[in-house]
Amino acid sequence: MAALASIAQTCSDGWFFCLRSVQMSSFSHKSFEEQVALLESRGMLFSGEQDKKKAEQKLSIISYYKLKEFARPFSKIVTVDGVRQINYQNTPFKKITVRYYQDKRLRLHLLDALEDIEVALKPK
Repeated sequence: MAALASIAQTCSDGWFFCLRSVQMSSFSHKSFEEQVALLESRGMLFSGEQDKKKAEQKLSIISYYKLKEFARPFSKIVTVDGVRQINYQNTPFKKITVRYYQDKRLRLHLLDALEDIEVALKPK
């Protein structure tokens, strides 16, 4: 079912007006188990049931969409029966989580280095 939302604005004098209406799709929330099944159906590899359980835990901490960003370099858009779909080309889920944690550590190290530089450059 689609929801109807209005993009609106309030003027500086307090008047309210509607600019336009926008049709928004509403998607149902998928459980972590369903998200793992979706990734698997799109070609992501899981080594077994224990790996799938770990993936569910990772998805509860990181998010499906964040991990999907890190899987993008391994994905390929394919057309099946006129419908465009994502295929992760047998990429292991572990490889995606490793990339996520490497990026996280890199960001933390960069922020730490920037903090040291900032402190060193402050006038005494």
